[in-house]
Formats: sequence, C-alpha cells, structure tokens
Amino acid sequence: MKRPLYPFVIAGLAGLVLIASALDGAEDAAPVTAAFAQVSPAPTPLARDTAPEPTPAPRPSPLSAAPAAAPGDDGEPGEFTTTTDRVKAEIFKTEPELARFDSFREHVLLDSNGREDYEALLADTRMHEQLRRALSASTEVEETLESSFKRLMQIDYLREALAWRQNPARAQLVSTVERIILEDSFTAELSPGARRSMAATRMELFEIFAAQEPERAGALVEAAKGTPLEKLVRHFAARNQRRLVKERELSVHAQARRGVTP
Repeated sequence: MKRPLYPFVIAGLAGLVLIASALDGAEDAAPVTAAFAQVSPAPTPLARDTAPEPTPAPRPSPLSAAPAAAPGDDGEPGEFTTTTDRVKAEIFKTEPELARFDSFREHVLLDSNGREDYEALLADTRMHEQLRRALSASTEVEETLESSFKRLMQIDYLREALAWRQNPARAQLVSTVERIILEDSFTAELSPGARRSMAATRMELFEIFAAQEPERAGALVEAAKGTPLEKLVRHFAARNQRRLVKERELSVHAQARRGVTP
C-alpha cells in the first residue's frame, strides 16, 4: 500500500520557525565539537553486505517538510489519485531516477534482480552529483509544493545511500553531503521561504550525516568557522546535540521503568 509523504508535510510547519531564527543569526551555542564525544548517540548500524531494505515512507525531519499543506489529499488508493500522487507524477516526468527510487520504496521485499538494481541506484555517482547540484542551490525564487516534495525524495535517497555502509561509492557520497551542507548559496534574490527551505535541507542532512559519520559531522563545525554559514552550522550541531541528549534521557527513563540498568 502506498504511504504518501503528504501527512508529514503538515507536521513540519512549526519546525521551520527554528530555521528562520538560525538564518537571521542563531545565538552562539556552547562549543559543539567536543559535545559529539560527550553524549553516546545511538549505536551506528552494523555494516551491511547489501543495501538496507527500501523504506516505504521514511519519516523526514519536520524541518524539511513543505511550507504549505496540500488540499484535497483524500482520494481512494490507486495510481495517481491523491494530491501527493499527482505531485509525484509531475516530478517523475523530469526525474526518472527519483521515479525508480520511489518504485523501490513501494516494493519492500525485492528479488535478487531488484536488489541489484536498487544497490546500483544507491551507488550511482552521477545521481550523487546531480543531487549535490540540486540541493546546494535553489533554482526557484519561491518554494513550491512540487519542489518541496522533490527535495524530500532527494533527501530520502541520500539517507538510504548513506545508511548502506558497504556502498562502493560511499567515500564520494560522504564528500558530496559535506559539500552540500557547507555550500553558501543563500543569494539575495531568494525569498524567505526559499532560504528556509535550503537551510532546512542542510539541517536534515546534518542530522543524517551526524548519525552515520559523527566525527566528520563535528569537523564540519570547524570547517564552517570564518564563513557566512558558521552560525548556521553551529546551530545545526547544537540542535542535534540537544536531540541526542533528550533521546538518551528518554532511553534511560524507559529502562528505569522496566527495571533495567542502562
């Protein structure tokens, strides 16, 4: 059964406010490079010989959701019947690789041929470079529903490609994500909505990157020093650190309620 991205679009509205404050000048956070070592994040997934099973509808960060809700998403299940399906259909007309990725996500259990195709897609360096260009800058002055959905799917692809730790193109992929996060492409002609969207993309990627490559994520904070993105990247790291602390506290409390010693 299809699980459209639309329900998560609504959930992200409140989170974009945080991005706006960060762009205007996020307040100086406590040093965050050392903080990566102070909190024990969730264990890094073990290396896989094959790509992880495609996730039908991975939950995006609220901050990367679209800025507006799609009305009328109440159609019966079927091909291109809901607003989400119709928006995706328009995207797939010009983005065949995203269409393939979406198809894999709708077929969780793949046969051997399907898995080979899926792994080849996740390791496609041309796709990595295409997404770097797409996510590093905005070609639209105003964010649209279609561009928001496309951005969500592009981030989902990078999430899956990074999660596959045996990806033969992983070294280049890691470098690609670093370049997207540190790219200063906030031009003056962009609307506040488009600027928030670009910042939200970087925040989402930073959280994904920190979960997979915590040391290199910490190094990004140092790399951003002295650049126009210094405060923004520090904001990403500080927010991610608070999230890790909160998750750790909740885990300890849950174990205490079950009588388990952490």
